[in-house]
Amino acid sequence: MLSTPRWVHVASLSQLTPGKPKLVHAEAHDVVLTRGDEDVVYAIHNVCPHEGYPLVQGVVSGAVLTCAWHNFKFDLRDGRCVLGEEDVRAYAVQVLEGEVWIDIAEPDPEIVRGAQSRALVLALREGRVGQALRAIGRGLLAGARPEQLLTVLAAYDGRVSEYGSTHVVAVAADLARLLPGAPGMGDPDPSGSIERPLTILAQLVDTICMEHGRREARPVPDAVPWSQQTGLEALRAAVEAENRDAALGLLFGALAAGERRDTLEPALFELCADHFTDFGHTLIYTEKVFDLLDLGGWAHAEGVLGGLVTMFVEGTREDLLPPWAGWRKRVAELSPRLPELSGRALRGGPAWWDRVALIHQLLDGKPGEGITTLVSALEEGVPVADLIDALVLAASERLLRFDAALEHDPSIQHGWLDVTHLVTFAHAVRAAQARWDSPRALVLLTQAAQFIRMHKPLDLPPERRLRLVAQGGGVAAALDAMRRRQPEEALGVVLGIGGDELALDALERGMVELCLQDHAARPIFAYHQLKLTLAAWEERRALQGDAAAMRPVLAAVRYLAAPLSERRLAGRVQDTLALLAGKVPKTLV
Repeated sequence: MLSTPRWVHVASLSQLTPGKPKLVHAEAHDVVLTRGDEDVVYAIHNVCPHEGYPLVQGVVSGAVLTCAWHNFKFDLRDGRCVLGEEDVRAYAVQVLEGEVWIDIAEPDPEIVRGAQSRALVLALREGRVGQALRAIGRGLLAGARPEQLLTVLAAYDGRVSEYGSTHVVAVAADLARLLPGAPGMGDPDPSGSIERPLTILAQLVDTICMEHGRREARPVPDAVPWSQQTGLEALRAAVEAENRDAALGLLFGALAAGERRDTLEPALFELCADHFTDFGHTLIYTEKVFDLLDLGGWAHAEGVLGGLVTMFVEGTREDLLPPWAGWRKRVAELSPRLPELSGRALRGGPAWWDRVALIHQLLDGKPGEGITTLVSALEEGVPVADLIDALVLAASERLLRFDAALEHDPSIQHGWLDVTHLVTFAHAVRAAQARWDSPRALVLLTQAAQFIRMHKPLDLPPERRLRLVAQGGGVAAALDAMRRRQPEEALGVVLGIGGDELALDALERGMVELCLQDHAARPIFAYHQLKLTLAAWEERRALQGDAAAMRPVLAAVRYLAAPLSERRLAGRVQDTLALLAGKVPKTLV
């Protein structure tokens, strides 16, 4: 809708020298006037859209103004940027009887949001972080919803990523929970400040610009009609055959037919049970992505879910690798019994069961022992939630035992990111189990058990493991120790907090904020910090009342406090040398 003009008198023509910019003020608008040939007057906003320097200090040549600070050039006739990144606002001008008037009416917010959306896509494509953030900021000021922008960014990532969705999609869902107005986050800032949502959205912009700059979207196949009776099996078959176009066509057909979460979420969980894909990322992403779409809107579902389905097709099926051979045989034997075992768990089992033994076998037992005990517990009717508790605690212990020296050994391919996945995957298993009513959900438990057990070679030897001794200091001291990368001190102070729920609430908020404050340099490390922190605190709530409930949080504290080796370039050199020499990369798992 066109706005009604608001003409404001700003100067007399006689006050303007041809070719020399003049700053005038029109209510809240700082405007640069320039007098051209034949007494034509141009008016543009004084603030350069690049970094905010005053354009009045620029140089005019014909109908082009050059910003003195970074050489951006703007067409004075319409504000278009002819060298640089972003356009500047141009104002309509009238000269009546030697007096200069400009129209300061605000444009329709819908038009502004549309323009900023186009500017955002351009900035992402060109890999320009600052321009993308400015486009987002202007969109927020024009009324764009931050949760919708998170979905837009996740969809962009899903469309252009070479092998399907990256961490962007999962972190978008996590970040949506941290927006003002989200449960537990308080009401939106009454001052109208966009700082918090802009800080949250910036996390994703950084990765997209770094990873996807100048990358074009993948070709989009035509939709294939979706059948309620045969759609799921057709999708599974297409993914199994690694036929991306067929899988995406079925997905797009389902979306066109109006299928939403109640159909598509269980379909993707089925794919998660078919294979342990891409280090567990597919399950971690699937359990989050539908919350994001429900919150941010389904208008971008093709991009968001299309990226995820592409990941199922293109990702490494690690369950087909040699270390998983025993697991494959055991699951094949279990498959006919899954309905029976699921039914026993639903009926409720014994009041006792040996959780300690299961955790011990997952951590220190022989290969296969943990799954054997897991199956025995299912046969006795132990509730699945109790078994997931054990998986989460074992995963947390593995992270607490991690030998951080491996992170700094360039000849070894393992590091912190490997072991953080144990906790986030076990957490994803809990989320899937709560939402997916299928006996095949039990396969996910066996995947987690195998995943945890096979990382035993990354443990510190017993004599070198961290000493967990409670000490005083409180929340501020704990967060300070994490900032200073002092793991034992941070763990001791957190243990000293004990059961003070108010202090623990403050610790949770502080750890989340630490993740958003450039505590890690590379986005992938920052993402793992955030994902692990949120999962750990959710697991503490799931374990509420359990004496071991703080173990997942302690695992997250250790990671946030760990001195990280983020660049890993020396390791890349060693991998290259090994490859050129015909050697297999050194892996402990």
